[in-house]
Amino acid sequence: MDQNSLRTNSCEYCLNERITFTRWRPWKKNDQCFVEQKNTHVVRRLVGYERFEGLAPARVLTELYKVIRLYVNFFQPPMRLLSKSRLGAKTHRLYDVARTPYDRVLSSEKIPKRVKRKLRREYRRLDPVDLLSKIERLQDELWSHAHKEIRMRSKRSNSTPNDLRAIRSISGDGAESYSGSGLLPQLKTAEEGERPKRTYRKSKRKRKKAKIHWWRSHPDAFEGDWDQIESWLDETPYLSETVVLERLQAAHPLKYPNNKLRTLQRRVKAWRLE
Repeated sequence: MDQNSLRTNSCEYCLNERITFTRWRPWKKNDQCFVEQKNTHVVRRLVGYERFEGLAPARVLTELYKVIRLYVNFFQPPMRLLSKSRLGAKTHRLYDVARTPYDRVLSSEKIPKRVKRKLRREYRRLDPVDLLSKIERLQDELWSHAHKEIRMRSKRSNSTPNDLRAIRSISGDGAESYSGSGLLPQLKTAEEGERPKRTYRKSKRKRKKAKIHWWRSHPDAFEGDWDQIESWLDETPYLSETVVLERLQAAHPLKYPNNKLRTLQRRVKAWRLE
């Protein structure tokens, strides 16, 4: 299906469903800014940067996205940008209180009550500990399907989210609300006790040790006059490098520019340590 037919079908679907359709262009992230801004926070952080091929990882990825949808929408409270003002070179941003998408839907007056009742029932059945364990299991299964060549060369890392301490409180109207601040400390359960801290899952690529650069890559700028510099320093041990450079410039004009001061400071420091 080419882009023209895809755009036509999208317009027809939006008209039938009474959805305001603006535009969609490939490689233009501003056309879908609210979706594209979650690529790093959700997709790359929970799925990773690896390459997957075939139907088997596609099925695992579908199941993983189903669990991530529940975890993000019900237990991850983001902050929304309310206003942005610019004063000179500084940009001042004003955010609202962090709330989960679930809480924002319940507080909206445009959402029908039947939809809110359905969401409340779904929320009561969810357990953040169970969701995190499912995410871990599906991530491990998806990782086993990663393309080996890309997996060894990958510089990015796959990660699991930090555990979440879910605190549910029932308000006066019977609607649950979530109180928390994003990725919170680890969940403690009676069966598991203190859970270890999760870190980013890294690829199996081994890093090479850095080679020590001990040889000289440039000729010694003070080789011909170093004996004279040593005699000056023997006579006056606390002679500054700036004065030494000025004496060299007076004795040898145009041979020692001012940018040789840092090199001279390193040489004098090494000589004093010896």
